[in-house]
Amino acid sequence: MHNNSQTRFQAWIIVSTLLFCILFPVMSFPANIQLSASVDKNQLTLEDSIELSIKIDGVRNPPIPELPALSDFRVRPAGTQSSTKIFNSDMRVTTTHKYLLIPKNEGTFVIGSAILKLSGTIYKSDPITVTVEKPEPGKSKRNESVFTETSISKTNPFLNEQVVYTFKLFRRVEARNLNLSMPYDEAFFRKEDVGKAKRYSQVINGIAYDVDELPVALFPIKVGKSIIPPSMMELDLVYRAQENHRRDPFARFFNDPFFGGTTKSDHKILTTKPIEIDTQPLPKKGKPKEFGNLVGRFAISATIGKTNFESGDTTTLTVTVSGTGNVMDAALANPNLDGRFKIYPDQPTFRQTIHGNRIGGEKVFKFALVPYSSGEQTIPSISLSYFDPEK
Repeated sequence: MHNNSQTRFQAWIIVSTLLFCILFPVMSFPANIQLSASVDKNQLTLEDSIELSIKIDGVRNPPIPELPALSDFRVRPAGTQSSTKIFNSDMRVTTTHKYLLIPKNEGTFVIGSAILKLSGTIYKSDPITVTVEKPEPGKSKRNESVFTETSISKTNPFLNEQVVYTFKLFRRVEARNLNLSMPYDEAFFRKEDVGKAKRYSQVINGIAYDVDELPVALFPIKVGKSIIPPSMMELDLVYRAQENHRRDPFARFFNDPFFGGTTKSDHKILTTKPIEIDTQPLPKKGKPKEFGNLVGRFAISATIGKTNFESGDTTTLTVTVSGTGNVMDAALANPNLDGRFKIYPDQPTFRQTIHGNRIGGEKVFKFALVPYSSGEQTIPSISLSYFDPEK
């Protein structure tokens, strides 16, 4: 009987508390309100991040605290958690706001006080000091769980010559929430995507890696030296715990990934080295007057629609420029038909294709032709000038 009475009393306390929380959603204990801040680590490198937790005790549904100035970090919200604990009829409410801080620079920084304003009272957390260091110079990445590389197909291209900039992620563990930034200087380059990322396996010094590779095509649009900034990959590495299952015959079953398993997540920010490019001007020697800055390898062909038709009728001249390079920039003037036809040019169309890691395609020009007179007419050949860096 005593146990039943105690159980009913505890149930009454819980139900009463829930009803009170519903009827009075904002509840505080001014004398016991506490605001605190903490980080998961005080020392890190530029490839790591900090989890900042702002914890509020003693108030239900509090306002979001004001963060201090964090100009040396990129700040991302990482969620909010709340909990209510009841002990000996005493209820304690806790709300925790989490933020991911990604360092921009190396050095020692002070994370200032978070501020909570509530009912005319201002609460402040204690400052926190963190130290950000550079990754160890010269340290081989070949034995790490994850590392990145970038490469360029040519460091001294000609103006408008296509170069391929390739990013690679090497990893030996599961990765989630991948976020890649591949910046470039729009004043010096035009960028075109080269299909989707590729995934394959590669063995380096006897260690097998899963490789994610993403190439992009860059077309230099300005002569001179320029820098391709470092690429940045942000991701969560997932490590699965290796436990001794001999003691517990069910441990292996319940640690199966299908049932969630025991995992540990590590947030990482990986940056690559910048790459210097020296873009060369196109040679002037032998440059035709009609040259339109096409750089690459191209072909040109032409077809005519109807070859026999009545006076006053029309036919269509189709000219196709194809190849690899900046074919999207191809331009054709109206063909010189010596006054034998009236010409109505159509809007050209472009279809992009991928050849390995290079961009190519076809640009199609169409001209409607109306003859001025009857009889046999000849359409002269049409030429296209381009520069081939390989020759």
